[in-house]
Amino acid sequence: MRQAMSQTEWPHPTAVEAPRSAVANSMDVVFERWWDRLDGTARDIYGLILNSPLPFHADSASDFFGYRAFDEGLDALGATGLVWTTDDEPTTVIQVGGIFSDWYRARGARRLERDELLDGSDRLLNELEVRLRKWVIQRLDEKYGNGFDFISRQFGNLATVWVDRAREAHHAEPELTSDLIRYSDLGHLFDIILSQWDVFGSALKWSPGSDKGAARRNKTIMEERKLRIVTFRNARKHNRREDISLDECVLVASYCRDLIQRV
Repeated sequence: MRQAMSQTEWPHPTAVEAPRSAVANSMDVVFERWWDRLDGTARDIYGLILNSPLPFHADSASDFFGYRAFDEGLDALGATGLVWTTDDEPTTVIQVGGIFSDWYRARGARRLERDELLDGSDRLLNELEVRLRKWVIQRLDEKYGNGFDFISRQFGNLATVWVDRAREAHHAEPELTSDLIRYSDLGHLFDIILSQWDVFGSALKWSPGSDKGAARRNKTIMEERKLRIVTFRNARKHNRREDISLDECVLVASYCRDLIQRV
């Protein structure tokens, strides 16, 4: 404000309007940068909080988004200063600041197609990951009795990572069962599916009977889809929005819908 005022000629009947406009434009740029650094889940969490009666109690959102996703999204919002929490009640209470929320409400009326596509594809990815994890666990247990034994043989390094994550989350030694796949990510799940194509390919209806040539072609298609989905997911996870085109958003959303219907 001081810089804007120093560049204004005095006296002038509209002297205050120019600095006020300059400050508003600067804030708009800053808020846009903050918003760009948030992933789709954090944005959804902020929208839910803002459109709910305040103060907002965290338990209700944890049930909706899942504890880990909500906790990470809330950390991102808190680090930026968009929300803050207090723990002086039975549950965590969330408050929001007024200046950014005014900007958000104004921006909400003019959301860009790119934002809508990104957030929509993000939600489909989250749904696919949850469904795929449950489906892989079920299929592995059906074939091997305990899918974790297969994972240990085929993907020893991944199994070690999941055990460590489970130990850290529960502060206890986990049971070595296929349930540990809950600590995998989408790329790991696709790797498991591709390594056991005889089981998962037919279950996904991508392996047409005994036609080995068609099965190979379908596996190649699946690998290409995996590459697009995981690349998109990693770009979103690390907030590299500039790496994602509108065409990629549409393709990834289409692939996710197709796989969700199959699992």
